[in-house]
Amino acid sequence: MKNELNIYTDGSCLNNPGKGGWGIVVIKPNGSIEEYSQGYKLTTNSRMEMMAMYMALKYAEKHGKGKVSIHSDSNFIIQAFTQNWLEGWVKKGWKKQKNEPVANADIWKKIYPLYKKLEVNLNKVKAHSGIEHNEQVDELARAAAMSNELIDDIGYIPNGEQEQTSIFEQKQENKITLENVLSNGVPSVKIKSGTKTITITKQQLEDFLK
Repeated sequence: MKNELNIYTDGSCLNNPGKGGWGIVVIKPNGSIEEYSQGYKLTTNSRMEMMAMYMALKYAEKHGKGKVSIHSDSNFIIQAFTQNWLEGWVKKGWKKQKNEPVANADIWKKIYPLYKKLEVNLNKVKAHSGIEHNEQVDELARAAAMSNELIDDIGYIPNGEQEQTSIFEQKQENKITLENVLSNGVPSVKIKSGTKTITITKQQLEDFLK
């Protein structure tokens, strides 16, 4: 679309939690491309995905014409908007069901007003599928996490409420993440931790996110 920015976003964390980074690749209406990234000393994958979204929105606010298409391979980020989780959290004072605090609310609170201000078109892209700019931004985020210019993630609280997001980041041997339970119709996922195994159903995950 004429005068519309296209921005690809991604986040990376080397040891979740651990060193991390976000990256965005901006494609301007004239076809020119810009890259931005930043690495952090200690953070999580979810926070880096969210920071990438926030920085994309900040760029669009400053340099765009009010319209932006954002491309992300994170189911969690996309569904927070499309499934109205974010609106629900705002209405509940950044609380989920059972009055539990929303994880990483410090970043969501930055994202929300920008999202409401702009005309945002969200696009879910498949990770590691050869999509040029998605592969580009993935490499950018990873490089940021491994750089020597890491800064503190001020809002990250080790072993605090932000740790709740790790449930979305654990992977099974078959590479199905908990996010895929919602998007691919998988009825449940088993997670192993040492000698313990827990099963999480789609309904339980939906209840957790509300």
